Amino acid sequence: MCQAARAYYEAVHTEKDFNLYNTPVLDFIKVSQDEQSNATIAIMCSDSAYGNGLRLVLQKLSKHILVFETPEAARKKLGKKKPMLWVVTEALTKQPDQPWRADKRTPVILLSNQPESEITIEKNAGKLIILSMPVLPESLRNAVKAYLLIKEGK
Repeated sequence: MCQAARAYYEAVHTEKDFNLYNTPVLDFIKVSQDEQSNATIAIMCSDSAYGNGLRLVLQKLSKHILVFETPEAARKKLGKKKPMLWVVTEALTKQPDQPWRADKRTPVILLSNQPESEITIEKNAGKLIILSMPVLPESLRNAVKAYLLIKEGK
C-alpha cells in the first residue's frame, strides 16, 4: 500500500497540489497517557461501593482520591489539609458538621436526586455544580476536569 501511494505521488506530484493534504497527526499514545493531577479529591458517600465506583471513574484524573463514608472520617483523615475538590452525595448533606460546608473556597460537586430548586447550600457562585444521580461517568469527569484546570491555572 505504501509503495502504491509513493508511486502515485512520484507520478503526479508536479501536476497536483499535495499541500492540501498536509494535516497534523494526533499522537494517540501521548493523549492516552495524560499526566494525572496532584490535586486531592475527597469523595463523601455513605455507600462505600458507590464511593469506590466514583473513585474508579476519576482515577485517571488525579493521583490522590480519598473516599469517606462519614464527615468524621473525612475530618480525621484530612486534618487541617483541604482537598482541591469535594464530591458529595446528597445523602450526606443532611449530616451535621460537614467539612465541605465549612470550607467556603473549595468547589463542591453535589450528586443529587432532587431538582436544583430544592437544594440550598451556601457556596459562592461557580463553586457548586449539581449533577443528577445516577451520574454519568463522563459528566462527572468533565465537571472534575473543569475545576482541576481552573485551579491549576490551565
